[in-house]
Amino acid sequence: MNKYAYKAEIEHITKQIDRIKRIDAVNNKLFEYNWVFLHPYNQGFEITYFENILIDSNPNDIEKLIFERFAKNF
Repeated sequence: MNKYAYKAEIEHITKQIDRIKRIDAVNNKLFEYNWVFLHPYNQGFEITYFENILIDSNPNDIEKLIFERFAKNF
């Protein structure tokens, strides 16, 4: 493996680790509201959506927004 391929592999692995950290953080917050976890194969936009509502929304609205998102996807 040359140094460019090695560097590309390290960047790929680093991105995967960062994605798992994001999913873990979102799952920990969802757990506080007794909701199911996000699977690592969820689309990036789903993770970002949950990150945004968990951070930016009024705490009184979060459970409703989580429910609406899961209901829409089913």
